[in-house]
Amino acid sequence: MDDHGRRALEEIYEEFFPRIYNYIYYRLLHREETEDLVSRIFLKVAEHLHEYDPKKAKLDTWIFRIAESTLIDHFRTRKNQLSLEDENAGLENRFRVEFEEEYERILEPGRRAVFAALSRMKERDRMAVYYVCFLEMSYKEAAARLGIGESTLASALMRAKRKLRAYLEENGDVV
Repeated sequence: MDDHGRRALEEIYEEFFPRIYNYIYYRLLHREETEDLVSRIFLKVAEHLHEYDPKKAKLDTWIFRIAESTLIDHFRTRKNQLSLEDENAGLENRFRVEFEEEYERILEPGRRAVFAALSRMKERDRMAVYYVCFLEMSYKEAAARLGIGESTLASALMRAKRKLRAYLEENGDVV
């Protein structure tokens, strides 16, 4: 990989790491598994970046598709260890992984209560909140990601927000 490719990869990593980390964490709610999958995702991005075609999809769509596929594979196999082939080991060391920093952000006192409440929700409701409230996706985009209609998304969000507020009030965490 030339210098231009490395710089492009570093920029992609800097831009997408927090979003991918949070996306995976919201799905798994398990720190170590999240770190493992995020590593796999960015290795796949690095290995296949030369195949990316901006005419076919936006970069974030392409990267999130890789993340979704990796997550599906994880759920199928439930493997917890990342095995890197020798030829790919160098790619892993090119990234400055900030798992600790991102995890600490998630565990800030205000966010900790929100994560605890979200962990009690159904996955679809949790992901609806994540897409709309954290990634600031439009209802149309979020509904497409979840494979549901916009009205179903709106109902799921209303239900999730109600549960979230009730949990936070119950635990004295409402601001």
